[in-house]
Amino acid sequence: MARLNGIKAMIKCGLNMEIKECLTALNVILNRRHSNYNYLFNDLLKVVGKDKYPDANEYILVAAGVTAYHNTKNSWLKPYPDAHEVLKIFSQTTPLCLGVISSGFSIKQAEKLFRFGLYKFLDPKAIFFSEGLGVDKPHKDFYRIPCKKLGVRLDEAMYVGDRPVNDVKPVKELGMVSVLNRRSGKYMDAKPGIRPDFIVHDFWELLEIINTHFDVKSLE
Repeated sequence: MARLNGIKAMIKCGLNMEIKECLTALNVILNRRHSNYNYLFNDLLKVVGKDKYPDANEYILVAAGVTAYHNTKNSWLKPYPDAHEVLKIFSQTTPLCLGVISSGFSIKQAEKLFRFGLYKFLDPKAIFFSEGLGVDKPHKDFYRIPCKKLGVRLDEAMYVGDRPVNDVKPVKELGMVSVLNRRSGKYMDAKPGIRPDFIVHDFWELLEIINTHFDVKSLE
């Protein structure tokens, strides 16, 4: 949605292209780069050429796209409504080390945790991003390195994610407890190829799994 609104803003400011044509070009760029690439709109203008915006300033076009992108993100990007409460319960009632391992640029991903207020329920030493790790999903070191840094055995670590290929298969192969979050998003219909240990449709179910299947009190 953020990318779409960015494109619409650029078209409004003088980019002479159809929305579908812009999206196709963006997808080509993203396939070469990654979803967190910072110069997406700059590269779009390089790819399409000056002929597509003869009467517009390229910096104004990029600024329009970036502004619309961030306005959409700030207005629409929200945590699941139960995430805040469940993490709060975990942090206050269990000795679990709560953390995040996320793909993307460190500051960009950390901004989400800060904006949502979720960082205060996490161990500051247990927040990892692929930029800092030097490796990304589905490479096994993406999951292995954080556990090693925290002194956590792989078979004592639980990983929750919504991407069957990246968040289930490598995790299970490492011997970690795998939880697939099936509630919404573009990966809803993706097949994991390997069955996760648990499937949840909200985070209250995750709380129930911890209370029912694991003796967390023994960690105290």
